[in-house]
Amino acid sequence: MLIHIFGITTAAGQALQKLIHKKGRAKICSYSRNNSDSFYTDLSKPEDFSYSINTENSIVISLVPIWVFSNFLTKLIQAYPNSLIGLNSLIVTSSSSALTKAYAFNQFDKTLSKRLIESENIILSIARKYSIPCTIIRPSMIYGSVSNYNDRNISQLQNIMKYCPFILFPHNSGLRQPIHASQLANVAYNIALANYKQIENPPYPPMICVGGDDQISYYDLLKKIQLSFPKRSPIRNCLIIRIPKRLYLLIIFPILLVLPKIGESLLRVFSDLAGFKESFVITKDLPASFPVNN
Repeated sequence: MLIHIFGITTAAGQALQKLIHKKGRAKICSYSRNNSDSFYTDLSKPEDFSYSINTENSIVISLVPIWVFSNFLTKLIQAYPNSLIGLNSLIVTSSSSALTKAYAFNQFDKTLSKRLIESENIILSIARKYSIPCTIIRPSMIYGSVSNYNDRNISQLQNIMKYCPFILFPHNSGLRQPIHASQLANVAYNIALANYKQIENPPYPPMICVGGDDQISYYDLLKKIQLSFPKRSPIRNCLIIRIPKRLYLLIIFPILLVLPKIGESLLRVFSDLAGFKESFVITKDLPASFPVNN
């Protein structure tokens, strides 16, 4: 069995590579413009892709931004109409932002949600055309560092706590369900194998929202991040000061007027961005508490 990986230089891509090597049940063919061990591929320039993918007994897993991959896939089949025939399983990661930002009032987030959904539909349409078992994974907040590749979620919160002496945070913050890059890689791998084994009747739906194994308040998430660092770390010195909701709203109101994208992200601390399928349900592993250290 051959697994084609797009996005090998992401944290989830590195975790997936390690997982496949550990399992020893498949060979890897990766595509990247940064990794010397991969086929050089600039997905932003699909017209330069000059070779066809070997799809015999193969799985494709994409961990790159879905709009980049959907554009690439569209151009690929235009250049090689038969390139996807016989592919056994197609797994593509999207984002839960397709749902959570669909009703945002700032234009950036609304455009992002629309872009995600349109890309998802393009990929599902291609999969139906070629009768490929396909599952699009919408992960929640991805975090974790794997082989020096970092996330862009929790790492940003860490930097804020590292350089700010205090953070003002409201009472009754909403729930979050962060998923570690290694958990996402394991989820993608298990769904791919399940679809591969049951081609005629894939066990997973075309779209699935997945989170980590813990649903915790945003405040508890920040505190757990702090406690995961050594006592001498400057992150441990940041004071998280909880204030009444009305005072918090009063403080961020000017930001909302001047910088609506940032202002709305500050408002989202009240929202419950959780309730997704836990990763352990798919991987059959024991539930892992946040933060996962891999």
